[in-house]
Amino acid sequence: MNRLYNLVVLILLYGTCFGQEGDSVIQNTTFQKEISIDKKLVVVGNGGVITSFLNNSLVKENHWTDEIIQNQINALGSNNRFGAYAAFDAAYHIGDGTFFGAGYQNIIGATTQKSIFQLILEGNKNQPNITLDQHNGFEQIGFAFVTVGKEFVDSSAQRKTSFGVNLYGRQNYSKYSADGGTFDLDSAGESIQVNDAALSISQDISDPFNTFGIGASFKMNQIVDENLISFEINNLGVFFGSNIRSAQMIEAYTFDGFNLSSQINNAGGVTLQDSVNNNYFETDTSSAVQLLPFSTRFAISKPLGNRNSFRAEIHYLYFTGYYPLLKAEYHQHFKGKNASWNVGARVGGFGNYALSLGSYIPLGKHTLTAQIAGLESMVSENLPVNWYGKIGFKIML
Repeated sequence: MNRLYNLVVLILLYGTCFGQEGDSVIQNTTFQKEISIDKKLVVVGNGGVITSFLNNSLVKENHWTDEIIQNQINALGSNNRFGAYAAFDAAYHIGDGTFFGAGYQNIIGATTQKSIFQLILEGNKNQPNITLDQHNGFEQIGFAFVTVGKEFVDSSAQRKTSFGVNLYGRQNYSKYSADGGTFDLDSAGESIQVNDAALSISQDISDPFNTFGIGASFKMNQIVDENLISFEINNLGVFFGSNIRSAQMIEAYTFDGFNLSSQINNAGGVTLQDSVNNNYFETDTSSAVQLLPFSTRFAISKPLGNRNSFRAEIHYLYFTGYYPLLKAEYHQHFKGKNASWNVGARVGGFGNYALSLGSYIPLGKHTLTAQIAGLESMVSENLPVNWYGKIGFKIML
């Protein structure tokens, strides 16, 4: 019953609609005043990184049992990915093709081998030695942006394009990579021997929103032989970081803890992070030009009779843990109305696979789009958490 309740709540709050996302049909050649608002929430896991029974046990029972931990470990693959993504954006179209917008995005991505996640869950009792034999990484970024752009419609060519220039302010950024090395963990828990370490850290230590960037976005919808072809690229640009701290771990050392009293400064603050950097990392602070987490999307929608259509899409996000995302959807329009619903499946992205359900609902001259993906992880505890949601409004003025 709880799973059914969660499913209903998520559909109502975080539904997304692929039906019209990025694929608005070229209906007329005149521009109208409108406000568009989109809210997205993505929480997904791959290869059993976070299964539903692990998540539900922590939320409902506030603890994990040994059985739950073991079931979670058994669900892990050799290479596991995880990601979380939240975004909000709004745009105002003034009626002549010009638009202004603003938004915020926060993204987390990670990839890790099974032994690392197993160490987090159960400690080192079953694996006193760990070898990093593949890429392990973690990345997080938060940024806000403002945009100004222009739309163009060519009715004879049945094509609609838009181009926007964006200014960014980065709230925070950090990236960790571990591509090699061995860790020998003392069974008594008193020390860790590190050998041949290949660990690196990159972190923006500027004050929030003091790192600026510039970028561009482009979208195109084109009708070819009754098929709607769409292409877009977003956030193509760079951040200009002036205070980026980089650290490389010393290749071999023994970590046996800290004397906490020696880490307290005269002001009563703890200087543990500085001690870690000084003793185990070679650090440097400098300026750097860094790519934005850009994304690309290509889709084709093919009509199947008067009221049905099929849509295929590939999407890529330049971020740790994200694989190319493939989506396929079936759309059905209600007879005599502009409303539609869709059902589909997706593979890739931050997650593994997910089923989706969505709708496109006209509200007078306004529209509401809503869709949710990851239905299977809400009804089965043995599957990875794969949740995606989006809700959007278009208000005609």
